[in-house]
Amino acid sequence: MSKINASVLQEAEKFVSSFLEQKLSEDIIFHTFEHAGDIVKNAEFIGNHSGLNEDQMNMVKLSALFHDVGYVFQDIDHESKSAETAREFLSSKGIDEDQIKKVEGCILATKVPQNPQDEISKVLCDADLMHFATGEYFEKAEKLRKEWKRTGLYDFNKKDFNLNSIGFFKKHHYHTEYGKTVLEENKKKTLEQLNENIKMHKEKKNKKEGKKDKENKKLKGYSRGVESMFRLTARNQIS
Repeated sequence: MSKINASVLQEAEKFVSSFLEQKLSEDIIFHTFEHAGDIVKNAEFIGNHSGLNEDQMNMVKLSALFHDVGYVFQDIDHESKSAETAREFLSSKGIDEDQIKKVEGCILATKVPQNPQDEISKVLCDADLMHFATGEYFEKAEKLRKEWKRTGLYDFNKKDFNLNSIGFFKKHHYHTEYGKTVLEENKKKTLEQLNENIKMHKEKKNKKEGKKDKENKKLKGYSRGVESMFRLTARNQIS
């Protein structure tokens, strides 16, 4: 039996790219191969900060490649299908059973609420949601909102999506030391912007409703004036 190495990672990248290109629904616009590549980079970055050794780094990068391929089969509990697909690939390459189990556990740990049990799982979980703490959050969040709508999973407007995100942010926490000390602080800035967006939406809505009420009052006043004029004209004609 062998370990996951650079050659296996290269083959895995080709496999996942081809697999998603051929089988992923066009409605899945966030959980794509591009997303997988981003998480690999995030995992490598956080992994370096976490002091992962070569074997650990190879396992977490492979887990990142496969962690969302389950979207080919289903939205809910896609992690189990992702882990299953990763196992099949690694078994075909003669990878050691212990490493396969660690990759499976790593992928399954990303299921919300996240539950990482070892260091590589903590790294992948933080890598998967690292965009919460970056300037890319709102662009990526809008893609996710549209994906949910297209797949019929959820149909949130922007305001409701932001409200849902705020609730999720408050429940979520990072797991690695880098996540706790750096990403958590940056996530607070994103949360502040989310709250500001909600506040602006409310102010805009109140302003719009106030303008509408003013127009309605004006219209009612005009209507009463017209009615008075008709009544006066009628009385004059009768006289």
